[in-house]
Amino acid sequence: MPNFRLPVGIARFHLSADELAGLLGAAADDARAWLQGTAPCPGPVAAYLRLLGGLDAAAGAKEIERVRPAVQSLPDGMYRLEHRGLFNNGAGLMLVDKGRVRGTDTGGGRYEGTCHLQSDGPNYHFSVDVYFPPNANLVNGVVVGPEGLRARLTGDFARPDPVALAIVQLGGQPVEVKLTYFGPLPEALAA
Repeated sequence: MPNFRLPVGIARFHLSADELAGLLGAAADDARAWLQGTAPCPGPVAAYLRLLGGLDAAAGAKEIERVRPAVQSLPDGMYRLEHRGLFNNGAGLMLVDKGRVRGTDTGGGRYEGTCHLQSDGPNYHFSVDVYFPPNANLVNGVVVGPEGLRARLTGDFARPDPVALAIVQLGGQPVEVKLTYFGPLPEALAA
């Protein structure tokens, strides 16, 4: 079997088959074959990769970022947020608009952050700053002091279809988070 080679210099960007396919708008199987050298690159693809491979590291990275598909965020909409800890349960509402997350819960907690599809898999990664009011009793048994509590919660979960689960750590204790798609954003918020 012939061994086709990608243009010299392209290997230094360490692109996976999925990344290369995304950059070129090609099928991942085709990109995998090009990277493995088991199939030739079509002429325009080879020409673009020769150009990319000839750039210095900084210019090449800038070009890859320019053509990389936009990061996918959790679908816009309203989500029911349920959390269960060792001692109690809670619920709230979370709004997602173009990857930005905002919400509140029945205990007075406020949430703000981001949620985007991970580049290396099918899960969403979230990073949310939370604020709990003074003297709140959290579902995991933590009692908030008189100054309130600010924390960053991070984790991963699958696309809500319509439900997704994640476990986060808050105050050193686990909290199960259940996210359920509730409906689209109201028109006044979606503008």
